Amino acid sequence: MRVPTLFLAALLWAAQTAAHKAVVQLGAYPGVGSLGASSPPPAPPAGGGAVALTYSIGGMLVVEHVEGSNMIAMRGVLTGLEASVTAGWHIHAGYTCDTNNPDVDIAGHYFPGMATDPWLAVKYASDANGVALVNVTMPQFSLEGLNPVIGRAIVVHNAAGDRVGCGLINPLAGQVAVLNSYPGYDGSSAVRGVIAVTTAPDGALAFTGTLTGLPISSTGGWHVHEGASCSSSDAPRGHFFNPNGADPWTAITYTSDTAGVASLNATMTSFSLREAWPVTGHALVVHDPGDDAPRSGCGVIGTPPMGVSRLGAYPGAAANAAVSFDVSQIGGTLLVAHDGVTGDLMIDGLVTGLLPSSAGGWHVHEGVRGTHLTHTREARLTTSLCSTSLDALLALSLGSSHARPPPTLEATSSPRAPKIRGSTLPM
Repeated sequence: MRVPTLFLAALLWAAQTAAHKAVVQLGAYPGVGSLGASSPPPAPPAGGGAVALTYSIGGMLVVEHVEGSNMIAMRGVLTGLEASVTAGWHIHAGYTCDTNNPDVDIAGHYFPGMATDPWLAVKYASDANGVALVNVTMPQFSLEGLNPVIGRAIVVHNAAGDRVGCGLINPLAGQVAVLNSYPGYDGSSAVRGVIAVTTAPDGALAFTGTLTGLPISSTGGWHVHEGASCSSSDAPRGHFFNPNGADPWTAITYTSDTAGVASLNATMTSFSLREAWPVTGHALVVHDPGDDAPRSGCGVIGTPPMGVSRLGAYPGAAANAAVSFDVSQIGGTLLVAHDGVTGDLMIDGLVTGLLPSSAGGWHVHEGVRGTHLTHTREARLTTSLCSTSLDALLALSLGSSHARPPPTLEATSSPRAPKIRGSTLPM
């Protein structure tokens, strides 16, 4: 007997999320002593006793609204932390990091109307250089809708729980590049970073951000390149500039501190975000120190397309006599994003209304159906999920087909809420 197949359908909206993005530039918490990156540690007080800790907190975070949901995603780098510790960082209710009464004006954790504080579980883990990479998704928050976070303060704590760093969630009228190691790089650097690209008041292009994982106390180059991807070592190509003039990128450098951290703050004329010589969508490349140094870091300026799929019963499935349960209960949401650094397709989400305790495969298929609306791509997402008596298939229309066979993926349902989590498909 042929095993019946149940199909589900949904729409996938893929759109640029630049209008739903904010950045956070971290600095010292009000009233907390700060050392420069190269400053020596303080001397012990006369007569003995403990040395009062000082901090040079820095770094940059990106805060994005996840399309079609009440959820924010936060990622970036924290610097100037205590070495090799785990501690908290949280969004607070206040709207300032510049006050003489910070504990009142910055206030406590922001979680209005919630039964429990979701920020208690949000931690960073610093490395031996006092650097932490953070990446967290927080439901029940948005930038400007439900429980809005725009303008509020993010506070960084030390291992003892003291407030040592602060930065405001400021809306970004520009683009962001999130950097990782350059494809195929085999050197000693481990570049990570966040760089915001905006238009300065005089019309020049402003680059502001933080790089980590660099060789210590060194100077190297960073440049915008012609290519639009970091998926392979040759994808970024050469420097991006008007060939009728000199290459302006040869003089652009970073200088790292003793922790391998560099703060970037540069302006470039003759470029724009989207008009003459636009940098949006281009690769930003970091080099190791030295002449003809290897490329060690890469990121694309601008958020890759991200879509949200709302699941529901496939047309006609309810009339299929072989289907043994109420398909009208099928639902869920999938977040679909393309990683411009690795080239992978990432799918994360929740599917509900299935038979309990069941498992089966789901796959990307070739078919595509969609229309282009203002900055929005609409495509068909077709899904079937199985129980012990049903086949499973997830067909995601992406507008292109690939000759390679799809990887085998499996979705497993629980008695209450089946989930599809953290699946990555190489493109």
